[in-house]
Amino acid sequence: MRKTGSIQFTLMNEVANMKTSTKVILALLVGSILLNGFIIVQMTQINQQLNNTVTSQLDWIESQVSSVEYSLSELEQRDQWVRDIQFSYGQQPTSPRKLLIDVSFTLSEAEKEASFSFLYRKNDGKWIEAKANQLSALSYETTIELDPAVEYSYQIIEEGTRSRGSEVGVIPYEVYKPTSISIGYGWSTNGSSEITGYELYVDQYETEDDLYQVDKIYVLITREGNQERKPLQLRRDKGNERSWFVEFSGEEHTTAQIEVHYQNGYVEVIEADLETF
Repeated sequence: MRKTGSIQFTLMNEVANMKTSTKVILALLVGSILLNGFIIVQMTQINQQLNNTVTSQLDWIESQVSSVEYSLSELEQRDQWVRDIQFSYGQQPTSPRKLLIDVSFTLSEAEKEASFSFLYRKNDGKWIEAKANQLSALSYETTIELDPAVEYSYQIIEEGTRSRGSEVGVIPYEVYKPTSISIGYGWSTNGSSEITGYELYVDQYETEDDLYQVDKIYVLITREGNQERKPLQLRRDKGNERSWFVEFSGEEHTTAQIEVHYQNGYVEVIEADLETF
């Protein structure tokens, strides 16, 4: 009887343990299902947010591309609107710093009753307006006054039932500035390799109708705060090529400027940093 009771007790314990294990397994299963459900919900929300963000970014990019395409189209139309523009000088300058330049331009289209202006300005300064006169159906001209020491930008404006302007351009330097001169340097040293003097060469190529025919050239030499003005000697004058030369004493920290006097009265000063040697 005792043996039978022991067996029954053992079986009851095993059944109890099985019930406990089953409850634990069920609890873990339910927890896993809930966790997976939560993760799925969160992933769905994240995916939706990503889709919304990507869609928004694509819409913004598309908007920017359309804006750029429109701007490029406008620029292209502006460029095509001004078919040709010419700058020339035919009048005697009123002074060395006031050159009269003739401007003529041809458009691809124009309103019949519209008026046209040529605007120009120094660097980013205030626009100066010059009214344009009509030469033919689509061609116009005007005269502007330029300072050779300044750089200019320009724009053509149409005023009619609608207003429009060309792309802002730069007036070519060669129209109103002196022909660029080339400057060459040389130097001499003593036995200790210290600089004791310089040689300076200036070359210019001129044309017959050039407004800026060189008259004289000087070098302005600065040594320890003292300045000396020395003329350059013409060493070659052949065709449209002219060359000048000068020698002067100096040391490592000597500086120099080239002072060019033109026949029309204009004076140009060009920096020559001898310390680069």
